[in-house]
Amino acid sequence: MKIKVLDKKTLLVFIVLFLELIFLGSGYLPGANIAVLFLLLCLFLFPKIDFKFGNLECLILFYISYLALITLIKFPSNYDKNNSIMSIVEYLIIFVCCHTIANNINYDAFVLYIRRIGILLGLFGIIESIIQTPFLSYLTKQSAVVYTVATQYRTVLIFQHPIVCGVFLLIPLVALIEFPFKSVWKQFLSLGIIVISIILTRSRSVWITALVILAITGFKRFELTSKIAKSKVVHLLQYVFIFLVVISIFSILLKINVIQLAMSFINSRIAGSLDAGAGQGNIIRIETVTNSFDYWFSGNLSKFIFGMGKNYDKYFLATHPVIKWGVPWAAAIDNQYITTIHESGIIGLAIIFGIILVTLRRIMTNHLFNNKKSKMKEFVNLCIINIFVTNYFYEGLNYMSIMTFLWIFIVISDKIEHTDKSTFVKFNQNGLIADKHFY
Repeated sequence: MKIKVLDKKTLLVFIVLFLELIFLGSGYLPGANIAVLFLLLCLFLFPKIDFKFGNLECLILFYISYLALITLIKFPSNYDKNNSIMSIVEYLIIFVCCHTIANNINYDAFVLYIRRIGILLGLFGIIESIIQTPFLSYLTKQSAVVYTVATQYRTVLIFQHPIVCGVFLLIPLVALIEFPFKSVWKQFLSLGIIVISIILTRSRSVWITALVILAITGFKRFELTSKIAKSKVVHLLQYVFIFLVVISIFSILLKINVIQLAMSFINSRIAGSLDAGAGQGNIIRIETVTNSFDYWFSGNLSKFIFGMGKNYDKYFLATHPVIKWGVPWAAAIDNQYITTIHESGIIGLAIIFGIILVTLRRIMTNHLFNNKKSKMKEFVNLCIINIFVTNYFYEGLNYMSIMTFLWIFIVISDKIEHTDKSTFVKFNQNGLIADKHFY
């Protein structure tokens, strides 16, 4: 029996999350204010809080607790005391909100909304790239920051940075892979829109993450140790043909060679990564990482092991700057894992790696792709990997938007892993079909 796609509470939560992204991107409210409003709304919608935590959630709580402890111990020498305290408070508030949300929403409807809004954002990303005006400029009182690389415009949409934009575009891409449309045309049109929008972010880190996700899903589905059936090869060729037709339609409508344009974008970014000239982001990353290890192994081994608390990376950059554009670079180390060592040492990094390893194990031990639970399980775990792979190229945990969705995916992953039965509704290509359990 068919039921309505609309799940009122899940839709309301999704709207709230979307508004959070807009408020964070526009800068209308400080992150702490948004976190408090988010918490109040969650408590209003779901007054009963479940204090049962899964393995990944426990690791997250352990990480936050240790970061808070080392920050308090080193507080007298903290570089930015107010920001450090507020950041940790935001971590805790967002964790409580995400735990509450993920234990009460309808996961199928949530993925459906992600898929639909993701396609819409992808379409707006293409439009934004054509008009070369950030949509944030229409939402803020002041002109939004225009991101470019080698004078080429970078799509940012409602997000705070092109990398953040790319991370969020990869989420509906994974949703389309795991929960495709029944219509092949609709599926490849949607994939084409999102892929083009991802390319237009001109973010090498997001492209690398996309390749990692595709490699994992490809390995899982084709099981490299066995032969690929001829029928699969035929289907693959059909999909490639349809994809090329869709790209050709885009080329005609936009009056440009989409494939050639995409390749020129990618080539320019790869060439930029090999250019050691001033202003190259990867060169800054290499120098900050090199300076960090030189610092730790020059009489500061205890800081390497235990860390120095929240925001110590900013103090390190201020005292060990990388000179670019003729001025000291002190914005960010642009590597979450090096930043994690500065803040919480190898102990904190080990906790983060523990989360990644548990997530990868859940992906690799998930085999039944015709089973709905396995599809949802792979979706949320790939979204977690998406965030952590991209974190190698920037400080993702400093963005509340990234943190919010990471926490939500972690809670859902734990719930699916440790729950034998679920009150989800069954999801197939035609929509949502009534079903009491996964099985």
